[in-house]
Amino acid sequence: MRIFGKHIDFSSLDIFEKIIYSVVFSGFILWIFYILHQLSGSNIHQIWLFFALPGSFEEFIKQPWSLVTYAWIHLNIIGFFFNLIWLWFIGRIFLGFEPNGKMFKIFILGIIAGGLGFLLAYSFLPFFFRDEPNAYLTGISTGYLSWLGYLTAKYSNYPVYVRLLGNIKIKWFFYFFIFWDVIQFPLINSGGHIAHLFALFTGYFAAKFMNSRKMKPKHDFHIYDNYKTSTEKKLDRILDKINKKGMRSLTDEERSFLERESRR
Repeated sequence: MRIFGKHIDFSSLDIFEKIIYSVVFSGFILWIFYILHQLSGSNIHQIWLFFALPGSFEEFIKQPWSLVTYAWIHLNIIGFFFNLIWLWFIGRIFLGFEPNGKMFKIFILGIIAGGLGFLLAYSFLPFFFRDEPNAYLTGISTGYLSWLGYLTAKYSNYPVYVRLLGNIKIKWFFYFFIFWDVIQFPLINSGGHIAHLFALFTGYFAAKFMNSRKMKPKHDFHIYDNYKTSTEKKLDRILDKINKKGMRSLTDEERSFLERESRR
């Protein structure tokens, strides 16, 4: 397929690249429908309602697929670009530590959890939706925020370089989003902010649960460790070192090794 004159072989893309392309493609299609609406006066642009997640449970049961598809609906172009930036930023960090398969599982888990949080809030906290009688949830943010929650649980002290700000530990991004969503929740877009919080904590507790399951049977752990390759053991030691002491504690050789493994 050719996009903007560039040939894209989707079969060769990894899951992260497919997620990004799918978000861009869905946004592009929606805007095409909006332009057609402006030109023809038809209601074709309202097709997004078929994929967005309605707050009303009665409406939701008519389109249950919207519990996942809402994440690919973006109506505000500024919000769309901010979401793309955060998606790319957090996704790149995630892939530095975890495999593609786990990335997709946590991503979908966060989207579903965020959607359920929105439905629960709409049903049990109607006061916050008094000005939004027909509220819908849209946007990919619940997906990448679940990555952030997961990363915080496992690599909270890992420093991320941000231009003009320097190194910032992952956990501070997590705390920022919690603070932002909590103070904004009573004011505007209550459903979106509660969805964010559900996604953040779902990713966080998913990491804790996965780690506890790995470490619980101690005798099995030793057997599993014996079957690991020397490369896997070395990678485990480096990740443990980062989690305890931060990225700066790594030697040049360890940094090079981690970069090579993250590209595999």
